[in-house]
Amino acid sequence: MVTLGVKKGIARVSLFSTAVFAALAAATFLLGPTNYSMNTGLQAVGSYFGEFLWMSLYTNATGTGEWVGNWTVFYWAWVFSWAPFGGLFVARISRGRTIRQVVATALIGATASTIPWFLSMGGSGIFFERNNIVPIFQTVDQYGVSVSRFPLFGSLPFGGVLSAVLKLLVGTFFVTSADSSTLALGMLTAGGKEHPSTVDRLIWSGLWGGLASLLIVGGGIDALRSSAIITGLRFALISVAGIAGMILEFQSVSPLLSSELSPGPSVTESNDAAAVSASTTDDD
Repeated sequence: MVTLGVKKGIARVSLFSTAVFAALAAATFLLGPTNYSMNTGLQAVGSYFGEFLWMSLYTNATGTGEWVGNWTVFYWAWVFSWAPFGGLFVARISRGRTIRQVVATALIGATASTIPWFLSMGGSGIFFERNNIVPIFQTVDQYGVSVSRFPLFGSLPFGGVLSAVLKLLVGTFFVTSADSSTLALGMLTAGGKEHPSTVDRLIWSGLWGGLASLLIVGGGIDALRSSAIITGLRFALISVAGIAGMILEFQSVSPLLSSELSPGPSVTESNDAAAVSASTTDDD
């Protein structure tokens, strides 16, 4: 898809993935324990906003820190490792948008779109586990988190169809992620060109897929997770430097933090205003 460009390839797959994502979340919500999912979801959203700062800085200092390392630290590193590619891709498709629009869409819009997903999937999973309908925890312990959705869908009407749609959704999400990162790498190696050559895209897509395959075959998910943490730390430092440079650039264009007063009207503007005032007086 990356060889077709942004509009013909990546955009179409992204829109398709978004539609399937929304449809699968809605189907799970309506076919599952709707009332329970709604109640637990609203409570979870309230807890999220009420305890956001505490949860963001939680390190489990009095414990082993194993869960924090496997989840919180890992996903921080995962975000940082994707930041250069994701940032370049978002900038590439956001020409003509203001910075406020881009930040609001990427931060607020993306977060808000995941709330219904966790509301339906998480609420249904908790309900089935607590009522001994589906052994979610046992499945996770034996086979991992990646397969926990399939027994959940198996307990719902049209479970086979939902499971097939989930597999399709995972595939399209991987395709869009790989396409966006490949396009960003092609732009970097092409000197910042918006439309890198097809050869560049094919080379980077092959290298990207080959590296991921080697990590999965050689060490499984643990190797992929470790590589994300290792690269994420370095990209975190680069991101901090990039943020500092962005602030300096904003200050040079529009000094929001300047204590200087805005300059008064120029002599020409003052003379023009006086002439207009005089002509108005003469007319009266």
